[in-house]
Amino acid sequence: MPIASLWTLVISCALLALGLTYKIAEVRHTLKRTQDELSTARSEIAMLNEKQNEQIQDIQMQYNARIKELTETVSTLEKEKSARTSDAMTQPLNLGKCPI
Repeated sequence: MPIASLWTLVISCALLALGLTYKIAEVRHTLKRTQDELSTARSEIAMLNEKQNEQIQDIQMQYNARIKELTETVSTLEKEKSARTSDAMTQPLNLGKCPI
């Protein structure tokens, strides 16, 4: 009987080793697939970040151009106002004839 029990133990250990080997292979495969998915996600995130940065730069350029345009407009309007004010001060008052 002890020899039969010993063989049973050996066979059980062999089956356990085979099962563990299969399970380890399955876990490795799952880990590899997860790493591939993670790598793909990181690439997509990097691409989206780059696209977003480009959009932000475009918006900033448009904003700066608009600010420059508005600054020039304000400057022009201030010059026109100043010119009108100085013209009004240099011209004599034309009161015309008083109705009284």
